[in-house]
Amino acid sequence: MIRPHLSQPVRWLTWGFIISGCTLYICTRLIQPVLQNHSHEMETGPSPAIIQSIAAGPFKGLASDFNILSVFTMYNHIKFAPLDEAQQQVAWQQLSSYLHRAQSLDPWFMDTYRLTIGLLAFSDGFASDAVQILEAGSKHISWDWKLPFYAGFIAYDRLNDQQKAFELMQESISRPNVSPLAIGLASRFLQKEKGPEASVLFLEYMLQTMPNKYHGPIKKRIKELKRKTILKERER
Repeated sequence: MIRPHLSQPVRWLTWGFIISGCTLYICTRLIQPVLQNHSHEMETGPSPAIIQSIAAGPFKGLASDFNILSVFTMYNHIKFAPLDEAQQQVAWQQLSSYLHRAQSLDPWFMDTYRLTIGLLAFSDGFASDAVQILEAGSKHISWDWKLPFYAGFIAYDRLNDQQKAFELMQESISRPNVSPLAIGLASRFLQKEKGPEASVLFLEYMLQTMPNKYHGPIKKRIKELKRKTILKERER
């Protein structure tokens, strides 16, 4: 029996489809427990990001997209499923884990950082995770001043980590094309001017740079800080 001869480009195209299909299948299997039953059990052993990176091969962006899809799925589950307090905590840990993986697999995808700010930065107990993700991203996106600036503000406002805030904001204002307004805001924090007024100014600036769908937690934090300002003025 004579086998049909395939040209080299056709062979490469065929292998490309095979590899893509296998990669898609592997990535689907990696997140299948979340999409099907939301078991929420924390993984142990080697980093899932490393496993996904090896499995995805040259298609790391696709694997990152699956993790972002899992973030939305998990957040929907947190908002609408009948979870007790312990289950809520584990679910938030899983959501944070997916954002860490997405950032590791595709550090240039900006929506990962927007989701990090919108979902983690102002959630109790997860500000530190947000700082880690934004700081890791700032090392890859070295031309952008916003990531270290946002990370520095979260370290200042949510973690009370003055040293980390100082380091990140110093890094931010040293980058090209930094906004003059950002330099002015950073100087107030770097001078250790405490009080909610400076934080409100920064958060209002953040609202102008973030998409509307991420405004909810930021506006909530602004209300909390303004309430503190009113109480502070009454005590004078």
